Amino acid sequence: MKRQLCTLVTVAVLAASCGGGGGPGSPSGSTAASVGDDDISTGTITDALGTFEDTQAFEQLSQQNGQGKARRLFEQGYLYILIRREVLQTRADDLGVTVPTADVTDQLEQYKAQFGEDEQQFQDALEQQGLTASLLKRFVEDRVLEQELRTKVAEDQGPPEEELRAFYEEHKGDYQEVRASHILLQSEKTAEAKKQADKLYSQLQDAPDSKVDALFASLAKKFSKDPGSGAKGGDLGWADPAGYVQPFGDAIKTLEIGKISRPVETEHGFHIIKVEGRRAQPYEAVKDQISAEVGGVSPEQVWQDWIIEAYKDAEIEVNPRYGELDLQTQQIVDATAEDVPGAEESPAK
Repeated sequence: MKRQLCTLVTVAVLAASCGGGGGPGSPSGSTAASVGDDDISTGTITDALGTFEDTQAFEQLSQQNGQGKARRLFEQGYLYILIRREVLQTRADDLGVTVPTADVTDQLEQYKAQFGEDEQQFQDALEQQGLTASLLKRFVEDRVLEQELRTKVAEDQGPPEEELRAFYEEHKGDYQEVRASHILLQSEKTAEAKKQADKLYSQLQDAPDSKVDALFASLAKKFSKDPGSGAKGGDLGWADPAGYVQPFGDAIKTLEIGKISRPVETEHGFHIIKVEGRRAQPYEAVKDQISAEVGGVSPEQVWQDWIIEAYKDAEIEVNPRYGELDLQTQQIVDATAEDVPGAEESPAK
């Protein structure tokens, strides 16, 4: 309601999987950017772009934006990731944050699992994106390091863990999740969908209590227009009611366990709903929400404030050939003509 490796690999992702910086200096003709005393050379970017141009990913990006714009998007995305790697690794070293090997292994296995046991298909998908297994691993390490830093920053700057857990235990009833099942009826004509929903609802109401569960599952498999849950007898699994469209979410908040709702209309059609159970959401699932309620600032805002300060402290200079650094997003963006005349134009290839 609310199996492709390419879902993993974007321009920036490919950039994250490629090389690193060089020696000390400040941006010059051979330097794309400097991060403190470390340089990222233009040659690093040029070499990575050459690899990227031979991939299906570049072809797809070019079809959407034209080749010139595709090259520039790659260069800016690549430079963004290399700068971010320098900034975050420096801060991680200062804070003693490391990359858990087990987390990297788990994420790599999740990507490979998309292709079942077909190793060749996995390797072909990497090649189509201009990646190798080692480059993919480097990208995953980057991502895991950022996740670890986010956790560290939240712990250091947010409310104490003990305070968050105590608040959770005291207000556990406010963080409920519901396991619901539904039968979704749809039709081009609203009246027809409503008529069918009413008919199935009556059928369920007339069934003996001992037969309702089996009948509901059977009707969901046969009539529900939600293919995901329909094949499972209507089961939607455990979820926060707030994650559903409002009429549906409101209905499952009050519906008694085991009872069948009258047809509920939403933008998706008419739903016949059965609540299977209620329980408190796990603490980890609502920790960020509690942190925002207790501390007054969301963990995401804490992270954004922290990362902006980290970039400021890193003393970053970007070669205007590639654009300029937007501190708020940490992206490399095209400079305006007023900032650097001609910098908004793609460099000649």
